[in-house]
Amino acid sequence: MAALIILENKQVFSYLLDARSAWLLGRKESERGREEISLLSGIVSREHGELRNVEGQWFYVDNPRNKNGTYHNGVKISRPLTGIRQPVFLEDGDVLQIGGPAHRDFGVTILFVTTPIQGEWTRFALNNRNITIGSGKNCEFIIRGFSLEKKSAGLSNVNGKYFLSAYDETAVSLNGNPVAAPTLLQTGDAIRLKNCHMFFLETELIYTRLPKKL
Repeated sequence: MAALIILENKQVFSYLLDARSAWLLGRKESERGREEISLLSGIVSREHGELRNVEGQWFYVDNPRNKNGTYHNGVKISRPLTGIRQPVFLEDGDVLQIGGPAHRDFGVTILFVTTPIQGEWTRFALNNRNITIGSGKNCEFIIRGFSLEKKSAGLSNVNGKYFLSAYDETAVSLNGNPVAAPTLLQTGDAIRLKNCHMFFLETELIYTRLPKKL
């Protein structure tokens, strides 16, 4: 099972990919109807890129003509001046972001997963607080059912900006990368705590919550 989890306009959408081997990703335009994964943001080009499956391996191919580029796990995908566009191979938990830091308020975050998302997407208000995240009763943000440590991660509010710290470094990643030191969060960042996924939106987190046991 392969799927894209897309954050756009503070909403989360899902696309299951296994129905076909190639998907065109681009900005939705009613008179065209060609984009198979349709996005609304104005910084997305009409034919921004393509996802392909070759012998069970998914990869993304960026269109060098798109205007604002694409980032893979926080690194902008390079564009060769000549020759064939190089594919970016995708692994479970990889993150694609359209637009750089200057575009985050209008950008799109795309999470690639091969492990089924558990639970439902819901929201947690940050309320300008320092937040500890984990399974422990003393955490401000308690997450159950994902085998997290009692204290797995923390969000520190510094002059209105949030920094992510990993107390359990083996369990926490940010935009597909481990978190070795407190790291400034930006709108649309994708956080993963084991199999619990989150998106950061300045004043809140959108995250996957497991249903309560009866």
